[in-house]
Amino acid sequence: MAQFQIFKQNTDAIATNRGFYYQYLKTVKLWLDNYVNGIDNEIYCEREDDIFEYNVKLEASIFRQIKCYSDTVGLNSPEIKGSLLHFYDIYKNGTYKKSEFYIESNQAFKSRVGKSLKAWHERQKSGNFSILDSELSETRDVLKNHVEAHLDTFLKTKITEEENAEAQTEVDNFKRELELDSFKTFVESLRWDFSEESNTNRAIANLSEDILKIISEKIEYDNRVDRELLLGFLVNAVLEKSIEPDETKRLLTMALLQEALENRKIDDTLFRSEIKELLQSNFFIPHSLTEPFKREELFVGREDDFSKMKEFLNNKNSLLLVHSIGGMGKTTLVKEFLHKEKSNYTHYGYLYAGEDIKQNWVNSGFRKSLSLVMEKTDDAFTESFNELYKLEGKILLVVDNVEKAENQKGAIDKIIGLTQQNPNIDIVMTSREIIEEVHEPYELKSLSKEDAKFLFNSIYEVEDDMLLEEVLEYLDRHTFFVEKVAQTLKNKKGLLRLEDIKEKFDKQEFPDIRLKKRNSFNDLLQKLFSLDELEDDEVLLLKQLSVLPSIDIEFDFLAQIFQVDDVVEFQEDLEYLNEKGWLIYAEGSYKLHQVIKEFLLANHAPCFEEIEEVFDYFLNIVIQNDDIKLLIKSQIYVIFLEELYKIMNYLNIENGKIVIFIARLARFYHEFGLYQNAEFLYKKVLNLNKNILNNDKSLLATIYSNLAELYRIQGINNDIIEI
Repeated sequence: MAQFQIFKQNTDAIATNRGFYYQYLKTVKLWLDNYVNGIDNEIYCEREDDIFEYNVKLEASIFRQIKCYSDTVGLNSPEIKGSLLHFYDIYKNGTYKKSEFYIESNQAFKSRVGKSLKAWHERQKSGNFSILDSELSETRDVLKNHVEAHLDTFLKTKITEEENAEAQTEVDNFKRELELDSFKTFVESLRWDFSEESNTNRAIANLSEDILKIISEKIEYDNRVDRELLLGFLVNAVLEKSIEPDETKRLLTMALLQEALENRKIDDTLFRSEIKELLQSNFFIPHSLTEPFKREELFVGREDDFSKMKEFLNNKNSLLLVHSIGGMGKTTLVKEFLHKEKSNYTHYGYLYAGEDIKQNWVNSGFRKSLSLVMEKTDDAFTESFNELYKLEGKILLVVDNVEKAENQKGAIDKIIGLTQQNPNIDIVMTSREIIEEVHEPYELKSLSKEDAKFLFNSIYEVEDDMLLEEVLEYLDRHTFFVEKVAQTLKNKKGLLRLEDIKEKFDKQEFPDIRLKKRNSFNDLLQKLFSLDELEDDEVLLLKQLSVLPSIDIEFDFLAQIFQVDDVVEFQEDLEYLNEKGWLIYAEGSYKLHQVIKEFLLANHAPCFEEIEEVFDYFLNIVIQNDDIKLLIKSQIYVIFLEELYKIMNYLNIENGKIVIFIARLARFYHEFGLYQNAEFLYKKVLNLNKNILNNDKSLLATIYSNLAELYRIQGINNDIIEI
């Protein structure tokens, strides 16, 4: 006898396909996230659902269905309807008291019929889990139409009148249930999680990268084990649990994870053959050669720039220099370009260059990804190029914010040579400077009229289109100022209007920024960004932040630098400065834009007492690092140490602590083979020691000894005064 089933279960066997491995990666990430956040949930693989979580104390359950598809999605998509029906079946059974139902996927939303689901998803991302009547109604209609279509198909088969009547009754009862308050409660328990990355290869690479970042930054494990191998081990554990015949044994425990993190003998002999094969083909391994980079949360337009950059790399040569004045959005542009294009390359990477390309190049992650063995920076820099030549496939590297190019000709020539010798390597550089060695530089110009309006309205919406266009022309559609003026209006909450800003322009209170002069920028910033509205402690925090590099700095690291006791209050201060437009926030990190940093140093420069606490943090780092192994571990601090030294020079601060700091920084350079840098700083210490410390004999002996060693290493005959 044929039987009509509304809730038909999917009994397909586990298949070795991309969707299942995406699910395994999702499971690993959940396992690690719970570990990091101290969430004591039992996690089951392939029990009740793709992933089933249960909290014994709270008697709370979470059901997750994981989808990995290349198509777009809406509430009426087959996979969504199937998941909703399955979840509603679990909910109706009433086995679990408190339940949430997650539908997670890489998919993007359909342009038209996916709008309502996208809006629902966006609201949940912002922390709002209430549902609108329209969402409840649409979900109800989707399920009604789904079971009616299912019924029509069933009725076309050879069935008896009794079977027909039973099926009709079951559907009618189901539709009545959808009108009850209990269905609304069910819909309120739905959770959406879409990464909106329809390219499945890229979705898997991004998910792998997220997991590797957690492994690198948030957990303690035996770091003699390669992090990619540890990821493979965890995926293997999930697969083993997923195919366990007894579903009660498909449990991932914290004890099992802790055992994996402490295991120092992990190798691929422990893995199932399919996991070995996937690791060998780099299936799970993101192809990033450098540490993960953070994209800006807000990015608009620049489509013309993207297409021209792409065309240049495809047709002309492999080295592109993007240059412009400050604040045009070079970094934002190239990060977004790298994000969009990385799936077209076998390997990719992003690094901040600054005033020391060699040091930042080696410290960007190349040392680990290319398995560099040379300890000295110059040697490791050269070694990295030898390893890059060997890599198969296409490579895209972004070398961001090259400063003082005249002093870095050797490193720049080396990079140019890399693209000339290996046509499969594309490099995009950014700089405020024109670099003579790079032909056909690409000038990043002002935003188009439409992009500037879109950017402004995405922050602060203006109904008067003509007024907005007029003000944008005054601002020369300069990215930084468009964004900051919009944020200023938003933060003033009606106390300042766009009309007021236009009036100031009309009265020539602002210089014309189209002059592109530094004093024009400075004058405009002084008008728009007054420190008067800030409390003394907030002004102090800004001054302290101005001596750090203009890069994304994670909150936890900032809290360490500032030696914070009350992290809640510290975070509130940072969030307030972000809200007022002084700081940029992205993915748990804060950044002081270079233009704002320069403005603060030019107009509100800190005295040493105001930044001494920050200085002391880094002074302790250089004092404590005598061991070369500790130095290697501390390479992540180099960009901070160099920036601090540069700022001390700019502020013309000289005291005993500065002398010790420079002496230790010189030794730092010495150990890494940056001999010219080290020699320059050693000689500076000798001069400072004479003027400030009255020729401290112990320090003199140390510096002369270091110089003698330096010259001996380089084979230079130089008379050193003996003490």
